[in-house]
Amino acid sequence: MTTLEMATGEATQLMVDHPGWFVTTGGRARRAFQRGGTIWMITAESDRNPPEVDVEIVRHGTVAANACPIIDTYDPGTLPLLLREPLLITGLGRVHRIRNPDLWDAMLPQFFCHRRRVADGARAYRSFCKRYGTEVTTTAGSALLPPRPDAVIDLDDDAFTQIGFKYQGHATRLLAQGYLRRLPDLTSMKPVELFKALQEIHGIGKWSAARAVADTTGDFSFYPQADFQPAFHWAQIDGEVGAILQTQEALACWEACTHEQRATLTALTIHKLQSIPSKAEAAIIDSAPSGPRC
Repeated sequence: MTTLEMATGEATQLMVDHPGWFVTTGGRARRAFQRGGTIWMITAESDRNPPEVDVEIVRHGTVAANACPIIDTYDPGTLPLLLREPLLITGLGRVHRIRNPDLWDAMLPQFFCHRRRVADGARAYRSFCKRYGTEVTTTAGSALLPPRPDAVIDLDDDAFTQIGFKYQGHATRLLAQGYLRRLPDLTSMKPVELFKALQEIHGIGKWSAARAVADTTGDFSFYPQADFQPAFHWAQIDGEVGAILQTQEALACWEACTHEQRATLTALTIHKLQSIPSKAEAAIIDSAPSGPRC
């Protein structure tokens, strides 16, 4: 097992926005990652400053064991002063995020969240992984991996009915087929190319493509800016901060931000908006029917 020490900083935190993360009430987070048959179990003290990340290789595949994790850091200190100061008032410091090495696993949660609340989409994703994917178990606990796209293509409509997705079977199979048709090109694309290519796959629109790109590359700048306004979301998080960010000066500053600054502010906003999965949600690990074990 390898332990990674992250850079220190005020209120340094770990971003756990993907539903594959399971977080205990004590702030202990765990998640399984996979690529090319290689499986890693990553555990972290998400509330610790700085977060301490343990990496365990569960199974070796065709991808080098050191390919995961890649950790991105989003630092409010890189933002223009007019945007930085209000965020720092809330105690927000550097936020670390572990990239998802598996594009398929980045696409699935966005598909399940389509026309659903985020929490409902996360539960549907976990139920799907639990029944048809792989449960990875180590001394750190259990985590879930989704079924591979070729296995999803073989699932009939009844398989989706059993997890409450009665009318989603056909669409999910089309998603898997579209993903497989575009391989291996998708995995070698730059973020801007990937963002465009994903939207050519059935069931993936701008929002889903933006989230999948962010999950696999760490670049959060592709969120549709006409719809995703940080000032609006910060008004929900902290009324005082939201009021500052909604001034004409702040909005003009946001419009003038660089590509990297937009990505940083979007990631920090999503981090503040996210709700940590409850202990009840994590119980899906123990209560749902099991798929294969690893």
